[in-house]
Amino acid sequence: MGAGDLRIAILMGLLVGVGFAFPAWMLCYLIGSILGIIILLQARLKKSRETGLETQVPFGPFIASGYLCVLFFYPQISSFIAWYF
Repeated sequence: MGAGDLRIAILMGLLVGVGFAFPAWMLCYLIGSILGIIILLQARLKKSRETGLETQVPFGPFIASGYLCVLFFYPQISSFIAWYF
């Protein structure tokens, strides 16, 4: 996560509010980690040096996708969080 990603996250947090920020960040990291694991597994299967651990994936799209998911599906996400915790 770079400085640009931090700026995007602060702007999104200011736009949607504190109540949306925590579930949005949970989704950002969940989506990013799942896709990161998939990328690493593909690199291991191909055994390519170009797509190995040196691959950098921008985090901005994951931030945006997490916040969009929370904006559109907040009631379902909040009920799931309340049920789980």
